[in-house]
Amino acid sequence: MTLSYSHKSSGGDWQAMDYPVRLEWTDCTLGGRRAWFLCPANGCGRRVALLYLGSAGIFACRHCYRLAMPANGNRG
Repeated sequence: MTLSYSHKSSGGDWQAMDYPVRLEWTDCTLGGRRAWFLCPANGCGRRVALLYLGSAGIFACRHCYRLAMPANGNRG
């Protein structure tokens, strides 16, 4: 999959972003298959369900951005 979008940081100019994000598929216990993102940040490659947009304009996993899980366990 390729992410293609524009990002504007801190009052600067819009910057075009275009880079690949790999997907990995796993079999589910009760049948079917599930897609996972492979984190595109340099040196990461973790298999994750969600990617987050950081201030640099790059999507990456919560580990790369050092984001904590909510204390009550709710995911949104």
